[in-house]
Amino acid sequence: MVTIYGEGTVELGQVSFAKPGYVYRCYEETGDAEGYTYDQTVYTVTYEVTETVDGLDYTRTITKDNGEQAEGLDFTNSYKKPVEVAKNPNTSDATPVGTMQVIAALGVAAIAIALVAAYCEQDSALAPAGLLDFAAAWDRDAVRLREALGIGDDWAWRFDELSSGQQKRLQVAVAL
Repeated sequence: MVTIYGEGTVELGQVSFAKPGYVYRCYEETGDAEGYTYDQTVYTVTYEVTETVDGLDYTRTITKDNGEQAEGLDFTNSYKKPVEVAKNPNTSDATPVGTMQVIAALGVAAIAIALVAAYCEQDSALAPAGLLDFAAAWDRDAVRLREALGIGDDWAWRFDELSSGQQKRLQVAVAL
């Protein structure tokens, strides 16, 4: 086990083998610190060992769970300052009914605005405006959307080649 606190890198040093075939699954143990989002990437590191005249030799491959090849293991976390929750408002009988109606109307208006903000093109052949941002996003929400909608990692880069159903799923993911 390797532990790094804060930013940093580590080299594992010289590796020696006594027999053929080693496979390691590498991932970051997530914490529960408030405001932190932990990298969910899982890597499979495979050492294929072959016997040569000079002894054992090996080749190493690193693959992400999505099948993408990697040069090394890179775990990136993010921090977002938690939103401070306001103290409980005075909801006693002294609050005028008209004030409560205005607050409720503003809440409905805010929900309606949020719904409009998640616009999705009706024509599936039109690439959505945030397509490249979604393609580059590997945060927990983006990964979950890809999994839930069955979106391939390369779809954003070949949007015009996708079926209309695949294009629509990608549009919905970008909108969300």
